[in-house]
Amino acid sequence: MFAGFPEIALKDNVEHFYNSAYLINREGKLITTYRKKHLFETDKTWAEEGSEFMAVELESREGKMFTAGLGICMDINPYEFKDSS
Repeated sequence: MFAGFPEIALKDNVEHFYNSAYLINREGKLITTYRKKHLFETDKTWAEEGSEFMAVELESREGKMFTAGLGICMDINPYEFKDSS
């Protein structure tokens, strides 16, 4: 399961807010937490950018391994809709 949530992370006694999602396996174990990297305008009012994009190795129901890229909404777009060329 991959599901989003507003994350509050404590670092050096300072709260940091992220638009995050957790990835959980079939047994209910947390695989990883992903933090959105490309924030939308409304995200910028409360959240910090995640530090990196992420890909994970997962196993299908048939037992085959595959790589899945994680992302939330704006992460599939160029940063702030700007063309890099």
